[in-house]
Amino acid sequence: MKRMLVVLSILMILVGCQSKSDVQTLFVEKDNKYALCDNEGNLKTKFIYTKYEPVGLDGYIVKDKKGYHYLAHDGSELIKAKKNVKLSALENIVVGQNKQQYTLYDSEGKVISKTNKKTKIIIDELPIVYKNKQYQVLDQYGNEIEKSKNKVVKVSVYHHRHVLICYPKKITLYDGFAIEKNNDEKGQFLTVKLSGTYSLLDYSKKNGYLLYDANQKQLVRVNHKGKVVFKQECDITEAQFKNNAIVATKDNDTYILSLDGKTYQKVDGYYYDATHYVVKNKQYIYGPHQFVSGKKTLDVDGIQINPMTNYVQYQIFNVYKRDQGYQFYKFNGQLAFKGSFKEATDFDNAKRAIVSKKEDQYYLIDLQGQKVSKNYQRIEYIGHGYYAGYKTNSKYEVIDKNGKKVIKDYFMGSKQIISDNDELLGVFNKSGTTYVYDLKENEVLFSKEGELTYKDGYFIKENHKGYYDIEGNVIYKR
Repeated sequence: MKRMLVVLSILMILVGCQSKSDVQTLFVEKDNKYALCDNEGNLKTKFIYTKYEPVGLDGYIVKDKKGYHYLAHDGSELIKAKKNVKLSALENIVVGQNKQQYTLYDSEGKVISKTNKKTKIIIDELPIVYKNKQYQVLDQYGNEIEKSKNKVVKVSVYHHRHVLICYPKKITLYDGFAIEKNNDEKGQFLTVKLSGTYSLLDYSKKNGYLLYDANQKQLVRVNHKGKVVFKQECDITEAQFKNNAIVATKDNDTYILSLDGKTYQKVDGYYYDATHYVVKNKQYIYGPHQFVSGKKTLDVDGIQINPMTNYVQYQIFNVYKRDQGYQFYKFNGQLAFKGSFKEATDFDNAKRAIVSKKEDQYYLIDLQGQKVSKNYQRIEYIGHGYYAGYKTNSKYEVIDKNGKKVIKDYFMGSKQIISDNDELLGVFNKSGTTYVYDLKENEVLFSKEGELTYKDGYFIKENHKGYYDIEGNVIYKR
C-alpha cells in the first residue's frame, strides 16, 4: 500500500500535473513531434506539436504549424492560435504578445487584461498594468498585489512568493507566505528607503533579503523590518546567504561578505565563510599563499592551490605539497591529518574523499583521514552517499559511504541516483539492460532492455519508445 501511495504521488507531478482536475498528463514524443497523453496511455491530442511549455500546474502552451495554443490537461483548447501572436508563460499567467501589444490570461484561459488605448502592459518578472493613471502589479496568478499612482520601475520575484516592487523614491517587499500564515489577503509589506532598479537575489528566514541594482552596481542587505543593514558597491550577477556570510559572484570571480557588510573580500582559492578562506599568490604557484582563519592570517608556502575557486563544506581541503603529493589542510594552515596521496578529491557532501597512493588503488577516507573502503581501480561519486567502485575499466559495484557493497551484482555503463519525494532510486546499466533499484530496500524494482532516462517522476526509454512509472508500469508505449 505504501508503494502504491508513493507511485500515485509521483504520478501527480508528471510534467504538467493537474491541480484542478483528476487527470494526470505528460507529453510523449514521436518523430520529433509531441502529443498529450494521460497516465493510462490514452492520447489526448495528435502528434502535431513541435514544442510545449507547462504553465504552473494547470495547462500547457504548445506550438504547431498554426501557431501557439494553450491547452488544458484533458487536451481541450483554452486559448486558440492567433496570427502573429506568441504565447509564453510568466509564472502561472499566459502572456500573448503581438509586437508590443499584450494580452494576459489566467490559468483557465480567461483574459485578465489587454493592451488598448487606455491600458498599457509592461512585462517584467511579474506583469505591470498601467490604467487610469495608476500602476497595478499582479501576482503569479494575476491577482493584484499593489496599486499606486507612483511609477513602478522594476518588479522582481524570488521563489514565486517574495516580490520586490521598485518606485522612484522607495521600494516595497511583499511576502506572499503571509497569506497562509496570517490569513491576510494582502500578505505582508515592508517599505524600504531605497531608490533604484533592484532585483531580489536571495531570501533567508534568518538573515532577510539580498537586493542588487545592476545600474548602480550596489548590493544591499535588508532585514525583516525593512531596515537597510548595509550597502556595498560591487560588480556582480549573483549573491546568496551561505554559512553566516554572503557569497557573491560574477563569471569566475567570487567575493565573500560578512553579514554586517564590514568585510568584503575577493577570494580565488578555497573558502568557507567571511572569516575562513585562502587567497592565492598571483605570482608564484607554490606560494606563499594567504590563509585566513578568524582573525588570524598565515602565509603558507611550498603548496599549490587548486586553480579554481572552490567552496568547501567542512573547512578541510586538499593542496599539492611540493615533492610529496596531495595533502589535506585546514584554514589555520595546519594539516588536517597526516598522509600524502598521489591523487585526491575534495570531501563531498557525504563527508568522504576519494584518494590514491598507488596507481589503480583508489579508496574512500573520512574527515579524520581513516580508510573506509577497500581498494578499487577507480571510484566515482554517484550521489546521495553512493559510489561506483570499479573492479575493472568498465565493471563496477555500488558501495555506500562506508565502503559496503549495497547491491549483490555488478554493472557496466550508465549510473544515476534519483531522489524523488520519499523515494531513493538507483538506475544502473548492465549488458544493455537498465535496472532500477529501491536503494532503501536494496532490491530491484524493474528492468528494461535499453537505456532509460528519468524525468519528472517517470522513465523514458531511448528514442522515446516507451514511458514508465517508477514501478516499471507502462504509461505509454509505441
